[in-house]
Amino acid sequence: MNMSKSKISVITVVFNGEKYLEQTIKSVLDQTYKNVEYLIIDGGSTDGTLAIIKRYESQIDYWVSELDNGIFDAMNKGIARASGELINLLNADDFLEPDTLESVAERYHSINQPCVIYGHASALDDKNQVAAEMYSHPKYWRGMTINHQSMFVHKEVYQSVGLYDTQYRYAGDYDFLVRTFRQNIPYFIIDKVMVHYRLSGQSTNNPECVRESNIINKQYFGHSMARQKFLLYNYVWQPLKFSVRSFLYRTVGAKRSRKIMALYKRWVQKPKAIIKS
Repeated sequence: MNMSKSKISVITVVFNGEKYLEQTIKSVLDQTYKNVEYLIIDGGSTDGTLAIIKRYESQIDYWVSELDNGIFDAMNKGIARASGELINLLNADDFLEPDTLESVAERYHSINQPCVIYGHASALDDKNQVAAEMYSHPKYWRGMTINHQSMFVHKEVYQSVGLYDTQYRYAGDYDFLVRTFRQNIPYFIIDKVMVHYRLSGQSTNNPECVRESNIINKQYFGHSMARQKFLLYNYVWQPLKFSVRSFLYRTVGAKRSRKIMALYKRWVQKPKAIIKS
């Protein structure tokens, strides 16, 4: 089998996402890598979402519009229909860099085993400007430290670990992340920004997401040191960091603030020894 031509499935879950959906679709269709299967799972949109999907229908491998039980139920539907060796979940307000799938295919060819391949992401503000570069890293005991839009999960990983737990409405991706690490699923990084996402997403700065993540973390880590690190990071450090970021925006402006935060993240979050290369 020619691994460099392995099929990659990209799944977009959407509900009333007409504002950005077309950009998401085009970012998949315009990839330099062409052995791509594209699926869209719509939750019964009532805006212009379906009109956009139908505009590109001939280039979409599968789409459906029906009620679901939340975003992770919709993701599970897409995964069940996907036929690619690697599966990516790209939200309806996110978009890929043009060479992302090419980079993933090349990385997978060099690995030749079931795994998770992931990279970094940039967060966009409401003016479509980069608010921060988000550097994924495997310190999963702190929370969802790997951007799920940049994750490409081998289909056998889903068969081994299971799909997303639909009891969670916001942090099901974190539950999945912890389960993969607990089963020693190998992770391999592509050390560059591969996807852009908007800060308007339902999990972004959402207290319900933190609450669910806390439940998941307590379930898996109990009273361990990892648990204490989660509490410190999410209830002390993160609020402090957001306060500092707000202060920087007010005092030195958005552009300089982004540069400062990007330098900081590169310094403290750059993947180190435990990442497989």
